[in-house]
Amino acid sequence: MVVKSDLREHYLFKNRHRILATPRQPAASSQQKGHLVWQNLGVASLIFAVFVLGYTQSSTLLRGIIPTLPGQYWQSYLEKSLGQPIGAGLAEKSPWLLARVGGIISYLLLSFSVILGLCTSLHLTDRFLHRAKVVHLHKILSLSTLVFVILHVAGLLLDSYIGISLLESLIPFSTKFQPLWTGIGTLGFYGIGAIVISFYLASRLGYKIWRAVHYLSFVLFFSSFLHGILIGSDSHSLWMQLIYLTTGSFVIFLSGVRFTSVTPRFQK
Repeated sequence: MVVKSDLREHYLFKNRHRILATPRQPAASSQQKGHLVWQNLGVASLIFAVFVLGYTQSSTLLRGIIPTLPGQYWQSYLEKSLGQPIGAGLAEKSPWLLARVGGIISYLLLSFSVILGLCTSLHLTDRFLHRAKVVHLHKILSLSTLVFVILHVAGLLLDSYIGISLLESLIPFSTKFQPLWTGIGTLGFYGIGAIVISFYLASRLGYKIWRAVHYLSFVLFFSSFLHGILIGSDSHSLWMQLIYLTTGSFVIFLSGVRFTSVTPRFQK
């Protein structure tokens, strides 16, 4: 008699040959392959065109499309609701606090997610966490990171001092304020979104594609690390420097062990 456990092994961590044991599809014809190549080229060209537009046109054209910045709406709303002195003061401080808190918490969540993933791949968590629980925890961490990144971006949009429009926040390298590192932050936002989506589409993507997308976590961590150090408002504070030092050291050390160690036992 077989007893079914309430906690099943997650399919991403089962034997790879069992996961991907699906019926073979007929080989694609040369015409189908040609269509697929043109589709991929079209998507790549569209992404490249968006990046070129953001890099070359800066904020002049974008503010012509959206002349009023979100921060102006926010300040006007608070002044009408609370009066000029209180509303103006709150409009000045609240976006900065929102951007600051959102940025720090999202960085910490991303750091913990990457460290947890490295510990799991090195089998350091097997005694404490079932791998199915690790996957669900990763989902929660990734989704929470995305939420706080959105709050971080919302704070920047509402800050009339920095003056970032909604369109500028979506197109990398298009802002007047630190365009390079702000643009890297925008790309990080899209990367986190891709990782969150990959968790919920893992059964359709398959192990190899899911794993390739998941490797974005390393790029996201180090880009967020540099983004925070170079343009973060708290990067000169001792407590924030200790956070960067601790998280960076853990990720670098575990990454070195992970990529120089023997292949994990669930792979071949």
